[in-house]
Formats: sequence, structure tokens, C-alpha cells
Amino acid sequence: MKGRHLEENSDMVDREIACHKIASAYPDVVTLVEAFDNRDSIDNKSVHYVLELCSRGSLLKTCEKMAEKGLLISKDQFLKWAIDMAKVCVYIHETSFIIHRDLHAGNWLVRENGTLALCDFGCS
Repeated sequence: MKGRHLEENSDMVDREIACHKIASAYPDVVTLVEAFDNRDSIDNKSVHYVLELCSRGSLLKTCEKMAEKGLLISKDQFLKWAIDMAKVCVYIHETSFIIHRDLHAGNWLVRENGTLALCDFGCS
């Protein structure tokens, strides 16, 4: 966020935080616990997020680990995740007019219980 684009980036960060706070009301969105904004600091112009722990990591990493072991996602699991993904997108769009715009396996985190949680609202 250095240089002449600081103000534009600042607006993008503000929008990301606002979108994530609103979307966090839905159970299948990673909970934004806190956002620490140090952009006004002379020494440190950064923002740090504290998010809910999703101990299994991203869906992308989960699929890669399964592939390394020669395993496939079951049809039932795939359908459940697909339906859950669609429900999240519909909810955040219909209730908050948020369109995520960066949906990929790296932005879906897998909780300990195997459910998915959407994260990264930077492009919303």
C-alpha cells in the first residue's frame, strides 16, 4: 500500500473489512474476529486480520493432499460442498448485495468438522 495508490488501496481495505464483517453473520463464512488497522501509524502502514481457525487449511490444499495419496472426494461430499458454496454466495448477495468475485479453492477454508467457510473478501 505504498506510493501514489495508498488512498485507493485504503478504500479497498476498508471495503474488504466491511464486507467480511457483514458476511460473517452467515455460518459458512470465516468469522472475522478483529481487524487491526495500523495505516495511520508512521512506522507501520498495515492491516492485520484475526480470523476463525479453520484447522484443515484451504480446500485447495485439502484436495492436493488427497490427490497425493491417490484419494478422490466422494460424490456425496462434493455435492454437499457445492450446495454449501452456492448457499453462501446466494446469502451474501441477497442480504448484503455482496458479490465475492474471487471464488476459488484457495478461498474456501475447511473447518475441523469438514465444513467449508468462505474467506478473502478483498475483491468484493
